[in-house]
Amino acid sequence: MSRNHILLKGDKMPATSQKPCKSKIGCSELCPQHPQEVIIYYCRTHDDVGCHMCIADKHSFCKDEIISDILKDVGIETECKNFIKDLEDVGKQAGLYKKQGQEDKGKIDNCNDAAIQQMKSFRKDITSSLDQMKSSLTSEATRKQDAKSEIDKLISECDCVTRETEQLKTEIEKSDRSKMFVLMKLNKDKIKICKTALRTLTDGKNINTISFEPNKTLQSIHSFGEINIKTEIMATKKRNPFDIVATTSTPVSVKSDSDKRRCEINGITVVSTDEIAVADTGNKTVKFIDVKENKVISELIFPTAPWGLTMVTPKTLAVTLPYSQEIQILSKCESWQKDHHIKVRGYCYGIAKCSDGNIVVSLKPSPRVEILRQNGAVLKTFKVDSKGFDIFRDPQYLAVDVDEKNVYVSDVVLNKVAKLSLATGEITALHSSHGVSLYGIAVTENGDVLVCDIKKSKSNVYMFSDDLSNSKIMLGKNDGLIKWIQEDKLAVDTEDVNDLHNLKGVFNVRFHTYKPSTDL
Repeated sequence: MSRNHILLKGDKMPATSQKPCKSKIGCSELCPQHPQEVIIYYCRTHDDVGCHMCIADKHSFCKDEIISDILKDVGIETECKNFIKDLEDVGKQAGLYKKQGQEDKGKIDNCNDAAIQQMKSFRKDITSSLDQMKSSLTSEATRKQDAKSEIDKLISECDCVTRETEQLKTEIEKSDRSKMFVLMKLNKDKIKICKTALRTLTDGKNINTISFEPNKTLQSIHSFGEINIKTEIMATKKRNPFDIVATTSTPVSVKSDSDKRRCEINGITVVSTDEIAVADTGNKTVKFIDVKENKVISELIFPTAPWGLTMVTPKTLAVTLPYSQEIQILSKCESWQKDHHIKVRGYCYGIAKCSDGNIVVSLKPSPRVEILRQNGAVLKTFKVDSKGFDIFRDPQYLAVDVDEKNVYVSDVVLNKVAKLSLATGEITALHSSHGVSLYGIAVTENGDVLVCDIKKSKSNVYMFSDDLSNSKIMLGKNDGLIKWIQEDKLAVDTEDVNDLHNLKGVFNVRFHTYKPSTDL
């Protein structure tokens, strides 16, 4: 012991991390964190496995069980089937993305080749134009040779005149006065003849010169063109919400033999491919329904009415009990059963799983959204905005996106949807027009947000883009209230008093070109 050693009471001691004997292990998979150790334990709280060192390090206060002991009593066939289906779906999606990526590579290469070809063609046009000008210049220079010959003849005649005049001048300058007089008189006509000859040679003679003047417009341009790089959204990116429509599938019965009151479904979550769980507020029960067989296969009764529910792990489910001011955790071995509960400060309604096994919940009467650990510790609270104003008045439903980075909350009193960033705390709010009552909310795998309007005059289900900038009507009047969405299916409840024991429908969501009817 050291002076920093902490003593714990017996009930606070961590679960044992002693390594069981090899006969109990039944598994040979080595731990990725501790390669010399075998994976032995399973943590229900975090839906995680590890060796005894992992358990001692990260899960010392969790309920950890030996995997071989769990598998004696629990079947994993359904979970394995769902896991394999997820793998197949991811594989198919990866194949589609790969195909699209190969097509995009080809498009890039084609665009590059086309751009280079266009540049070569442009250069060829410019070169051809300059060659034509050069040819014209050469032809013109050839024609000017005749003019040069005439000039050569002029030069020759001038040389002749120059020689004769110089000769006569010299002779006169050397003569005496009498001879000088005689020579001037004898050659006076010769001077006239020379002047006439020179005038004849130069009169009417034009000299044509050639020059090349570059286009000043081209000189002022620093380049002959521009290389434009256009960014296109890859087909593998998220689609526009306006390209999605919903088609009706099969109504799902939520009635059980134990019902004493009308069914009132306020929460729905997907347990597995063929199973959903619903919170029946009217009968104070959580019902588990086989959607293939269309029947309730089990149910749990609560002292107060449940409201929202969410899957935390494949074997753990959380249910809000507003009037008990607590969140009930359910776990599954052979069947679903109550495990432990988390006390909260206020009436808790909407609930969803977020990162690291934590949960996000909406509360009243002090309207807020809180991020909680499974032991009830509050990690973050969204209550007021940056200006100190309340964000919510009545936040009853919320949903977390597939990346677990943002929470979307609907407020039925303020008629708005708020987007809360779990990382930065940034708040984006979309206020709808008057005359609607925004209620149930969900987020698709593509990040699009679905919100229902419970006002009887409308009863629409709206779809928003993830940044809340665009919207369209997904389902029209009488299609009901949206409660959940998983992969490509969404379910809506009904307010039809003659059909209170059925979910209004399960809708298949498919991508399709669709022009929106009306914006919210």
